[in-house]
Amino acid sequence: MERYWLICYDVSDPKRLRKVAKVMQNFGLRVQKSIFECWLSDSRLNELRYGVDQIIDDREDDVRYYSLCDSCRKLTVSKTKTVLRNRENCYIV
Repeated sequence: MERYWLICYDVSDPKRLRKVAKVMQNFGLRVQKSIFECWLSDSRLNELRYGVDQIIDDREDDVRYYSLCDSCRKLTVSKTKTVLRNRENCYIV
């Protein structure tokens, strides 16, 4: 089962920052420069975290993974036109 994740990061080195962003783009939708919305199963989350962990420096960088339930997502307020994305159904044919 997939869950909605809001993932935020602060990476101090520009080279590592670009690498983290590249990994993140394979898993979710960028909504701000260092914030992504992702629908992830446990295995995909582990895959994402492993990829990010290979890049960041624990002494200098910060990555936060927030899981939001449907009720919490509905309470989100935004001052922009951006809307939190809903889970998309994908079919393999």
